[in-house]
Amino acid sequence: MTNTELKNLCKNRGISGYSSKNKLELIGLLSAQKGENTLEMPSAPSAQVRYIDLFCGLGAFHTAFNSSKDNFKCVLACDIDNGARRIYEANYGLKPEGDIRKIDLATMPDFEILCAGFPCQPFSIAGKQEGFKDEVKGNLFYDILKIIDAKNPPMCILENVKNLETHDNGNTYKTIIAELKKRNYLVTSKVINATEYGSPQARQRIFIIATRDKAFTIPVPTKTTNPVSTIIDKTVEKSDLDLDRYKMVNKPSKKVVPSKPHVIADVFPKLSEEKEKAVKEQNKTYEKTLKSLKEKLKAAEDKLNSTDDAKKDKANIAAVKTVKKEMLGIQAKMKPKGGRQGERVYSTDAVGVTVCASSGGPGAKTGLYKVGNFVRRLTVKETLGMFGFPADYKFPETTSEDSLFYLGNSIVVNIPLAFVPTIAAWFGKA
Repeated sequence: MTNTELKNLCKNRGISGYSSKNKLELIGLLSAQKGENTLEMPSAPSAQVRYIDLFCGLGAFHTAFNSSKDNFKCVLACDIDNGARRIYEANYGLKPEGDIRKIDLATMPDFEILCAGFPCQPFSIAGKQEGFKDEVKGNLFYDILKIIDAKNPPMCILENVKNLETHDNGNTYKTIIAELKKRNYLVTSKVINATEYGSPQARQRIFIIATRDKAFTIPVPTKTTNPVSTIIDKTVEKSDLDLDRYKMVNKPSKKVVPSKPHVIADVFPKLSEEKEKAVKEQNKTYEKTLKSLKEKLKAAEDKLNSTDDAKKDKANIAAVKTVKKEMLGIQAKMKPKGGRQGERVYSTDAVGVTVCASSGGPGAKTGLYKVGNFVRRLTVKETLGMFGFPADYKFPETTSEDSLFYLGNSIVVNIPLAFVPTIAAWFGKA
């Protein structure tokens, strides 16, 4: 055990006067408390580095560490979702625990790495962003801390949505970092786009790595960009776009940038003749209002630019801002309904859009792609490829829609997979 781990053990056992002691003196304090000549140490280190997989989902961390099975072993997993636990056990042969809040810390096995892709909904821009105020999911970070306090792992790897860094004006992120540093961890963090490590999916997530004694260096990204075409199953011939219900409006042709999702068309619901006529009439009214607002804006801007004093006048500035805001509101009303992620068609010649568990429209969850003569969603097998899971990954007793839902909540394997050699080296396993 390191000095830091021994000091934490003293702290947890309520021993005072340990802060300035060396290693032998710390062992003496701990042994004296127990009335023994020797310190009862945790179980001897395994030949493999042991890790736990909290909020395990489909097991992206497990798949990544399986690339180096001789060096790493999962000793515990947990997930509150019954379906996720069933899928995890079918693929890894390990039955996960349920609710993290009900795990008995006294019987939890020893481990060296804590992995936790803790629930992102409280911090996601797609959710209510209640953060730590979310009593069900937002406070689970503190349950992670309870495990850290009880087990003192030398390494913790946390993953969450990009928005965690800016949520509540950055206070949520600052709290997490502060709590880890309070426990004598060195903290490294970075928002990472999965495309940087060879995934065909643009998916930005923050990774926070906390380590004892020596810092962790996040591996340099690969320079290889893999477009969606690399995971497409060309034998699939189907269309998911019902042209009786939707119309596809092609975008002006632009050069494809392989490292960014490339939209080639928007999809809009078709309106009945009566509804379309009503929309056109309404738009005529909006156009008149817009014309009036443009004249009003010109007058306000002319007044604002008339003298230097006018430019400093708060009322003049406010008038321009108000008119511009009104114009944007009218322009938004004039736009046809549609154009969400599930109502866009993407090129397979670039990386794909983020797979989302909750998105709707004809391209729900995966987005729509132009594949040959078809416009369709990705299949489950193709979506596995977007996340770096093997093609033979199993989804027992799970519908295709539910499989896509679980994938939409998953970590992309490519990122922790890229970390594995650096983690192995950190533990002296390289």
